[in-house]
Amino acid sequence: DQAGDVTDAVLDDPPATTAAQRCEWFRTIRDGLGDGTTLGGSIRNDVIDRVVATADGRYRAETVTRLNVQAIAERDGRSVSVRTLRPDPSSVDIASVADRLRRQFVDLPACERVSGPVRLLLRPQAALALIASYGYAALSAAGYAENRTAVAGRMGERVASELLTLTDDGTDPAGIPSRFDPAGTLRRRTPLLDRGRLVGVVSDERYAAVTGGVPTGHGVPLGW
Repeated sequence: DQAGDVTDAVLDDPPATTAAQRCEWFRTIRDGLGDGTTLGGSIRNDVIDRVVATADGRYRAETVTRLNVQAIAERDGRSVSVRTLRPDPSSVDIASVADRLRRQFVDLPACERVSGPVRLLLRPQAALALIASYGYAALSAAGYAENRTAVAGRMGERVASELLTLTDDGTDPAGIPSRFDPAGTLRRRTPLLDRGRLVGVVSDERYAAVTGGVPTGHGVPLGW
């Protein structure tokens, strides 16, 4: 039921941090790296109240919290980075960030000049950017319905490596869950690729026919 109901997920006391606490966390990371290493980055704590109300009586509200730790370390002309994104600041192990940075320095191979095709192993930060761009460009119901994406008309066919399985789930507690899109449509778990085969796309209410008549909660604000 998408109309006339209420989703009330507003927290009375959402988890948050103070500026002093975030500065102390940054010092903890810096001290854990030792001498000879330069540290940059940011620690950001957002508490966002989201409310959607529509003319047909739909109303939804929630509070979304997220702590974003971005640490970039430089040593001897090399740089490594760690990013941690969590809904609950108390779940973040700040002391482990320096350990993760140090391990990357140990594992970082020496740079060699190469020519021709090479095989790369991408860290999560780089892989995320590629997957997000691919999803935006190829896996929308609008592009699929209008036959303007590389996978249009290929539902059930292999469109990527069989090593790749991809699911969009805006409610996954391991991420930053959000229950509804800007139109107030509830988000739902949406399989997209199954071992390289196209098994789904994401939709808003306008293109819900592509996803079995039910939108997946991927509407965007007007003007996008």
